[in-house]
Amino acid sequence: MGTWSRIHGALTAGVRTFWSAYNNVRDQQPINFSVRQDLYEKRWQWYNNTAFKDLEAWRGEKSEIGLYRFHRSIYNPTYRLVEFYVTSIYPGVLTTDARRIPDGTPVAIPLALDTPQSIRDSLGVIWEWSNWQDNKSVFLRYAAATGDVLVKIVDDLAHRKVYAQVIWPGLVKSLELDHAGNVKSYELEYNTVLPGDPDQRLHKYNEIVTGDTVRYTLDDKPHDPYGYGAEHENPYGFVPAVWWRFVNLGGTYGAPAIWATQTKIGILNDLASLLADHVSKVVDSPILISGASSIKPLVASRASRQPTDEMDQPHQKRYELNVLTGAEGARMQTLELTIGEALNYFEKLLDEVEKDHPVLSMYRDMRRMTQTTGPAADALIGDVKNIYAEKAGAADVQTKKLFQMAIAIAGFRASRGDWGSRSLLDYKRKKFLQFDLESYEAGKLDFDIDMRPPVPLGRGEFYKILNEQGLSIQSLLAAGIPLATILKDQGWDEARFKEVEADFDSPIEKRLAAMNQLKQTADTGEGGRGGSNNQPE
Repeated sequence: MGTWSRIHGALTAGVRTFWSAYNNVRDQQPINFSVRQDLYEKRWQWYNNTAFKDLEAWRGEKSEIGLYRFHRSIYNPTYRLVEFYVTSIYPGVLTTDARRIPDGTPVAIPLALDTPQSIRDSLGVIWEWSNWQDNKSVFLRYAAATGDVLVKIVDDLAHRKVYAQVIWPGLVKSLELDHAGNVKSYELEYNTVLPGDPDQRLHKYNEIVTGDTVRYTLDDKPHDPYGYGAEHENPYGFVPAVWWRFVNLGGTYGAPAIWATQTKIGILNDLASLLADHVSKVVDSPILISGASSIKPLVASRASRQPTDEMDQPHQKRYELNVLTGAEGARMQTLELTIGEALNYFEKLLDEVEKDHPVLSMYRDMRRMTQTTGPAADALIGDVKNIYAEKAGAADVQTKKLFQMAIAIAGFRASRGDWGSRSLLDYKRKKFLQFDLESYEAGKLDFDIDMRPPVPLGRGEFYKILNEQGLSIQSLLAAGIPLATILKDQGWDEARFKEVEADFDSPIEKRLAAMNQLKQTADTGEGGRGGSNNQPE
């Protein structure tokens, strides 16, 4: 067995033990608030590639299983993996009327064709008030990087707005979910500075929301931040928030996108750190001079070293050689640096990581193709499609719930007169008048989000698909299948039919129809001069 085989075997068991404990997220209420805060922070360090840089902060993890004291994140695909989901689940832009853009520009949240215009208009306003064009990325990024994210609905009565606010999961002190994952209660806790405080003193702020009451405290004393009172009844009857577990393991808390691969990445980085430092030592090695002392006393008398983070210059030790002197005439012996064997292990581990997360190699393989045809690209991303669809579908469920609640609350405020007289509302706020807190139960807020491909379609591809759909519809019509039946199979409902009928009944459509009729008459030579069948006078 070679050197790197022995090192690999020794490291594997310890690293696996560590990450098994590190990712133990199946418990309904794992550990306590402060430990979860630390867990989210360290998962975020994996995302921004600062893990293990703070020697003191990561000391416990390294010493518990004997990781190399200079273990570093030399290879870390977390950022790329997280950003794939951020840029592919909701790519593109959001429009003010929540409709698709005619030129084929990708729409971030593509609503189904049968979505009523009243819901589209309301969503456009909520997205604008929430700055969801930017914050949708924060929502996805927190979830994929840390495993969890809370988004709450803010009912800003002073500014007559309702919007979504993304909350860092480390601020969620406690949380209760029902069997379907709906939030039944939550408590936020964080330090804050009161506006206008010249001393900038930190105060502990708590916000406790249940289906019945809302309560606020500052330094454990009643606090009224919004003018509703320090404790008041929840007027909605539900908790206006969603909690998304990126990898749902059946408990209250989730796991990040990278979690199941961290054992392999840990082994790889231990090997990489050892190899990188060993290469540095070999390149900058001193001259070894044989001495007169025997080896045994030197080995027995070596003092144990202090923790790395307590050293004055901890990284200096990375370049020091462990030297044993022997009797005169002794010869130098050391482990041989078999680069080929080490690289072979790297390649195997990298291959394993990419098998767990095929998206890491998808774009690279696509760029290598000289001609990426539709069928070839589809086959190439086959492993990615199902993984992507599962995550995008889960994100869509939370997005729908979030904005259904937001529209219901906005409708409640507008209809009740909390935003002022109904007749004096501006055009944005009037869009919510037909909704209220009962709208969800009544089915008035139902809408769907279309699934999109992992790789957004280009404009040419978009129109090609539309053209193919049009040809398919023409073929079905030629076969005698009614148009209404075909369109229903395409997702149209009665509301969509009525909307299109109203458009065709509009003055502009009647004028266009009349102009087309005149053109057809002229082209066929019926009813006048100028047709192709007319003879010149």
